[in-house]
Amino acid sequence: MKISRLSLLFAVATAVAALAVQSSVVAHAQADPKAPAAPITIDEVVISLAGKGDAPAKALVPGTLCGLRVKLKNNGHQKVSNFAFGVNVNGAVLDVYANQLYVQNLEPGGSGEIVLFNFYAPEAAAKASKVTVEVTLKSAHWISVKPEAGAPTSVSAGPVKELPISKTVTLPTASN
Repeated sequence: MKISRLSLLFAVATAVAALAVQSSVVAHAQADPKAPAAPITIDEVVISLAGKGDAPAKALVPGTLCGLRVKLKNNGHQKVSNFAFGVNVNGAVLDVYANQLYVQNLEPGGSGEIVLFNFYAPEAAAKASKVTVEVTLKSAHWISVKPEAGAPTSVSAGPVKELPISKTVTLPTASN
């Protein structure tokens, strides 16, 4: 089968034009200010050095105990709670989060900070000269709070369907 140069050029030009249109549509969808905000967002992942206060770390020393906090924003119209997270440090899954649920209520339009488990900056990070931490909000539930026997009780109104969402932070490593 012989393909003429003109046919080949036409096929390449068509493919490039299709990619340009697709890229334009994707860029517009991402930058559309009228698009509704995700119901829950991870505003910030904060890594601190244990024993050094709550100040965000600028660099991590391999083998050092690190604190981990996540700041969430509830853009929904009802309270949200029962957060399940997954955490990867340099691609390694931290198994401690497999069955952990954080029961902290976030008001509609409100923000909150959840303190996650500490972790050690990996020794192998010294070779890579960086530590990458990915926090994934795997699930959460919309809730309503109702009085029951004189005490407020949280009742699930269903899962947040737009999850999971992730945020990644990369910090350089430093020496002792």
